[in-house]
Amino acid sequence: MHGEKDKAGSAKSYNKKWHQREGLPLKWIKNAGHNSNADQPDEVNRLIEKFISEVEGK
Repeated sequence: MHGEKDKAGSAKSYNKKWHQREGLPLKWIKNAGHNSNADQPDEVNRLIEKFISEVEGK
């Protein structure tokens, strides 16, 4: 996950490279900065729960 408004250092670049290398989904959190779990806690929790349920289903 990455906040769309994240301006912290190279976080955006690192996350994009990680996503490409690992092939795992990268989710962009709207109206969130570097601390997206504080900016948009409901959306972050929803995405975590969705990811866990997908992993458990495999």
